[in-house]
Amino acid sequence: MFGPVLDVWRTWAPDVHEVKIAAGHHIAEEAPKELAETLLTFLARALPPPH
Repeated sequence: MFGPVLDVWRTWAPDVHEVKIAAGHHIAEEAPKELAETLLTFLARALPPPH
C-alpha cells in the first residue's frame, strides 16, 4: 500500500534506521529487554548530551 516503510518515514526523518525485534504485537511484553536496549540506543543518539 505505502511501499517500503523506511522510505515513507524518510519524508519527515531523513536519518531513519530499522531495528527488528523478534516479537509479536505486544513487543514490550514479549521482548522487554530488547525493546529497552533499542529505545536507550535511540535516545542516546537523539538527545543532546547533558551539561
